[in-house]
Amino acid sequence: MWKSVSSAASRNFTRSCESLRPRSRKWNEFAQVMRENARDMDEAFKQRAQQYPTLNAVQNMQSYEQIAEDHARRVQKLVPAFQNLYDAMPDQQKQLADQVFRANAEKHMQRSAQSHRGRNG
Repeated sequence: MWKSVSSAASRNFTRSCESLRPRSRKWNEFAQVMRENARDMDEAFKQRAQQYPTLNAVQNMQSYEQIAEDHARRVQKLVPAFQNLYDAMPDQQKQLADQVFRANAEKHMQRSAQSHRGRNG
């Protein structure tokens, strides 16, 4: 049941955002940051994958560290773009966004808890 509620909320949020897309500079700015982040992270993962065969354990860990730092920088770029978009949303759309993000966070927490129980069980 929780899964279907999350999916339905996500679809509703996406549909409600569609009304912002064509005329919203803020939506376009947010979407541009998302596209840039996706492109840059894809490139970083490809580079890391190409290096795997020659990395020793320390270099592998350093490579992972770099990916994590890159990801953090991308999120730092994304937050202000989303804040601008969120601030422009009507209250009903903000509530839907809040619901979608909470459901997503809960889903990730459940996966993490299951993963840790599996390792420690």
